[in-house]
Amino acid sequence: MPSAPMRLGVLDPCPVPAGDSASKSVRGAIEFAKDIESLGFERIWYAEHHSGHNFGSASPEVIIAAVAQCTSYLRVGAGGVILNNHPPLRIAEAFRTLSAIAPGRIDLGIARAPGGSPQAAQLLGNVKPESDTIAEYGARLQELLEFFSPFPFDPTVFAVPEDSPTPSVLILGSGLFSAAIASAFGLPLVFAHFVSPRRAEKVIATYRRDFRPSVLATRPEVHLAIQVLCLDTAQQAGHLAMDPRYLLGGKLEGILAGTPTAVDDALRSLNELHNPDSMIVVTLCENPQLRMRSYELLGDLFLSSRERITADTR
Repeated sequence: MPSAPMRLGVLDPCPVPAGDSASKSVRGAIEFAKDIESLGFERIWYAEHHSGHNFGSASPEVIIAAVAQCTSYLRVGAGGVILNNHPPLRIAEAFRTLSAIAPGRIDLGIARAPGGSPQAAQLLGNVKPESDTIAEYGARLQELLEFFSPFPFDPTVFAVPEDSPTPSVLILGSGLFSAAIASAFGLPLVFAHFVSPRRAEKVIATYRRDFRPSVLATRPEVHLAIQVLCLDTAQQAGHLAMDPRYLLGGKLEGILAGTPTAVDDALRSLNELHNPDSMIVVTLCENPQLRMRSYELLGDLFLSSRERITADTR
């Protein structure tokens, strides 16, 4: 029996199964996104991972452009772009361009973790991976947001195309640093539950308490990013969930794995505890067919009103 509908999105880091190539995983992202749209999920995001063998998504804005052209209503975005890896103007122009391609459908998630090794971060120009202060990071974020403002600090420098819609800007993170940034700038918070499930309650409560309304968000908005593996048998889900290549948070406690009944109970409990605006689900396993099966089962559980959700998002 389907549960009451929930708002669900997908994070796709383009996992690379053993023996496959990263280029194949990137090419497969387009068909995967089409399938996700057909199941009724409302958004799909791509991460920024560098110099690793497990994930093929290194340039999310490139994948976003391709997927946006091949889908109809699905919101498409970055989950996320690493702010310290790129000049703010470069990020703003990339996402203003994407908004011109798919108006009203682009999400720009901003992350702070380096997204790879210290060597890769250094070559990308990130001299302070996760060691900057709130003031330093806030100044860089403010510079980015200026390029989405109708009243920029310097009107002679602007992000082209300047007339495209402003993408939805969100802050990604798993700690109080991210909560402080998101609340101070009046931006939605995406909490990485798969990294720090035990910190979720404190971080989310702090964000909501300290939130200051802005032109980008008039109220606190929370999205819960969760690693889930939902399969027909508990044994199969539990076995595949233990693959160390796909432990995003580095620990099993960050994964919800089990049968549809168990996953339904777990997600309902998290929904009641944190009352998020939506959940962003990432499912990773070695078998692409079982990975899609997990999303199909989640769709059966939580997206029973697919026609209404699809129509409302168009």
